[in-house]
Amino acid sequence: MSIAAASITELESLYNAREGSDHLADPEASAAVAQRAMSLGEPLLAYDVCRFALGLHPQHLRLKQLEALALARSGAAEQARHLLERQYHEGSRDEETLGILARIYKDRALEASNADDSRDYLRRSLELYREAYRIAGGYWSGVNAATVALAIGDTKTAVTFANEVRAHCLSEITRSPQDVWMLATLGEAALIIGNVEEARSWYERAREAGAAFGDCASMRRNARLVLNASGKDPAILDKLVPTPVIAIFAGHMLDTDDRSSPRFPEAMSGRAADAIRAHLERTNVQIGYAAAASGADILFHECMLELGRETHVVLPEPPETFAQSSVRNGQSDWVDRYHRVLDRAATVSVHSTSGSGDIGYTYANWMALGLARLRARQVEGDIRAFALWDGKAGLPGGTASAVRDWQTFGQAVEWLAPSDPPNSNWHLAPPDRHVRVPRVLGTQRIVSLLFADAVGFSKLSDQSIPGFVKHFLGAVATVLDRQPEPALTRNTWGDGLYFTFATPRAAGLYALELCDAVRSTDWTAFGLPANLSLRVALHCGPAHEVTDPVTGQRNFTGTHVSRAARIEPVTPAGCVYASQSFAALCECEGVDDFVCEYVGRMPLAKSFGHWPTYSMRRR
Repeated sequence: MSIAAASITELESLYNAREGSDHLADPEASAAVAQRAMSLGEPLLAYDVCRFALGLHPQHLRLKQLEALALARSGAAEQARHLLERQYHEGSRDEETLGILARIYKDRALEASNADDSRDYLRRSLELYREAYRIAGGYWSGVNAATVALAIGDTKTAVTFANEVRAHCLSEITRSPQDVWMLATLGEAALIIGNVEEARSWYERAREAGAAFGDCASMRRNARLVLNASGKDPAILDKLVPTPVIAIFAGHMLDTDDRSSPRFPEAMSGRAADAIRAHLERTNVQIGYAAAASGADILFHECMLELGRETHVVLPEPPETFAQSSVRNGQSDWVDRYHRVLDRAATVSVHSTSGSGDIGYTYANWMALGLARLRARQVEGDIRAFALWDGKAGLPGGTASAVRDWQTFGQAVEWLAPSDPPNSNWHLAPPDRHVRVPRVLGTQRIVSLLFADAVGFSKLSDQSIPGFVKHFLGAVATVLDRQPEPALTRNTWGDGLYFTFATPRAAGLYALELCDAVRSTDWTAFGLPANLSLRVALHCGPAHEVTDPVTGQRNFTGTHVSRAARIEPVTPAGCVYASQSFAALCECEGVDDFVCEYVGRMPLAKSFGHWPTYSMRRR
């Protein structure tokens, strides 16, 4: 297999077989896999590969650089900056280290809350890019120096660098006509000089040469910076480097034999596939997320794969269980098609370890939107939602509830009835944030779960316990009592905390405020260790609401509670870690008070498997 041409599925397979693979034992091969993953817009996979390979080769410079770049591209800029600043002060002054560190300062400038901080970050970024350009004379460090100089207002330096880099690339491009980054550099240099049409031509050639989603996102960020600094119309950006379109999809299953009134009979499946394929081509969808039930879901994935697009399967329960419940009708052809879709999908994500009934399907619909929005943030994509739907109300967790929930989360949904002709115009269900999303079905409720424990508690003397209860747990209660959205349940045992909240925003804000309070308190004033701290874990998912017959108190229990509890022991002291499900639900609900930054696939406690994990910080 050629790594340079590998798909996400092939890269995922390599990573999943890492323990017994000679391939990823080679640091250069691992670096190539990580580089390809980032080009495809998968910095999380790139980070995981780097972390594994660095465990075997901890001093490998290229892997360290790619680890930092993967963190930066996934949004964890502060982590990446710390890694590279350490390398910089240890003497790593090569073009790659300097350039990635400069890029991080450039990104921080774009996120800064005031103009002075932004300018300071840009000046530091320019210093680093200049140093890299002086050392190596590379076109990419030179054009970045030009872009940052323009952003600071130093137009003369910007144009000088841009002309130097442009001349260098024009002398080389005939020998490397398919070099994506040289073509993109010529586009950026032309834009800095002021020739928008020439820039558009070079960017188009870069895309035709094979620029992947992650590559295009990087091109867009720099082009946006140039346009803003030049005072040009920001709408030009979409003409220079169009954004990828990411689709989420829901649709009816095929009719069962005992259905009284036909809705989606098998005979309509070919016509439905034609309609879905035509709409995907018309809207230029590049990435898709959906379940894989027999009928519309499988047709969507098949159409995406036929068009050579990237598709992701999101299941409410394990594949074998889902096949029994949702790939049925006794038609073995659909079962075979289901397995082919799973085999060819870029990812198959399962967000419940066992069936959760209707609420599990509702939760999976939310996860599809949240995962798509997480991906859109990484690759600067636009979200479109499609449904093959008859326009009528349906069962919880089905197509109708997916449409309603996505609307409530601010997403317009385009839909077509299975009975409509393939050339029909798709209908529009506009966003509707005024409808309340149902979170309760039967005894289950989708809740946000918080587990925490006090680091250092086990070393306390018996005489210190009353002070711990009064002051430390007292502080926990004080912060909890002043939250605008109260906890649904609260529980403690020794130094352990378990709280549930109705929304991820409420859980996340409490976690961050609690950590701030613990960090800012002088515990020695109460006879407690100075380094007393918390580790906090967050997750969300369906849980059974029960009355505990022993305590008589309201409680939530189930497999998702167990998953949340397994994240907390692997969380570093003083930090807040969250599951991918929590991060996705934050995106789904539009939470903007804090940021979830990927930290890797963590091995959870008690052999609970490896799960994508995020750290949290205030935005």
